[in-house]
Amino acid sequence: QGNFYLERNTQPDERKAIEFYTQATELDPRYALAWSKLSRTWIGLSEEFLEGAPAQDASVKARLAAERALVLSPDLAAAHVARGQVLQSVELDWRGAEAEFRRATELAPNDGPAKLYLGIQLATFGDVPQAIKLTQEALSIDPLQAQWYNWLANFYSALNRLDEAERAIRRGIELQPDAAIYQFQLSVIEIQRGNAEAALAAAEREVSAVWKDIALALARQIGADRSAADAALKTLIEKHAANAAYQIAEVYALRGDAN
Repeated sequence: QGNFYLERNTQPDERKAIEFYTQATELDPRYALAWSKLSRTWIGLSEEFLEGAPAQDASVKARLAAERALVLSPDLAAAHVARGQVLQSVELDWRGAEAEFRRATELAPNDGPAKLYLGIQLATFGDVPQAIKLTQEALSIDPLQAQWYNWLANFYSALNRLDEAERAIRRGIELQPDAAIYQFQLSVIEIQRGNAEAALAAAEREVSAVWKDIALALARQIGADRSAADAALKTLIEKHAANAAYQIAEVYALRGDAN
């Protein structure tokens, strides 16, 4: 049940997944896989939907759950993936995260999440072609993982392979029409194409409030209405400066303001 709700990738569903994973650990405190999934869900919730103290609290819970999973089962690939995500997203120890993801792939060569997150980490270091390869391998193992198509689209977009990026994200949207961030990713692709109307339309369809504001601020910058572009940036800063500093910088970069 936890897995079902986790893969739906909305805030209410991720909270429901946490409830089920927590129940599983209460029924069996030595259930390392449940602790691993609980950790990963806290990370996802924190990254996508939370900010400030709630995000910090979620990160602490993710770290404790990952540590518990590794103590219970040191050779469980999922536990190493969970620990890698904590190192990646909370502690910013990217080399440590890479080591954890590599260990997970050694323990379970056909584990889709291990391949995916190793790819994400390698993309962080600039090896985007290898990230694409690993994500494709992960999807060959589990082709119904909508969120993985989002990552694949992100990697193709980074290489300006926009038609491939669009096909990937539209597959993700087909699988999960109401999931967060997918319309944001489509909006980014249209921005790269210079298609202001399509970029704005995709941004308007984004279901996550913060990612919608980010997408709108980005999409408005390539449109003709400069007052709307200024207003969208102002809204983004006023509402999300605490947790979207990088994205605000992206908007300024799109405006040509390097300072």
